[in-house]
Amino acid sequence: MATARQLDQSTTSLYEQDFFIQGQRRELARLIKQSPSLKAFIPEVLNELWQDAREDAEIETGMPIQTFPKSCPWDTNEQILNKTWWPE
Repeated sequence: MATARQLDQSTTSLYEQDFFIQGQRRELARLIKQSPSLKAFIPEVLNELWQDAREDAEIETGMPIQTFPKSCPWDTNEQILNKTWWPE
């Protein structure tokens, strides 16, 4: 399976993407800190967003949607919300 970084065909640099992701992680951490009950909704929302991302990736790369995992392969707490974790 190809990684997200290998599939990137846009003109946006990896640095810019990393910067954007870090900002989103910080914002999500702030929201969870203000309303801890929001954390329970992450799996449901992540699934919806993942499906949107698969469709976007299909359009952006021209690859069939089946190329991309049907569900997010990363753990919410240990990976996605971890500021220092990046997919390989």
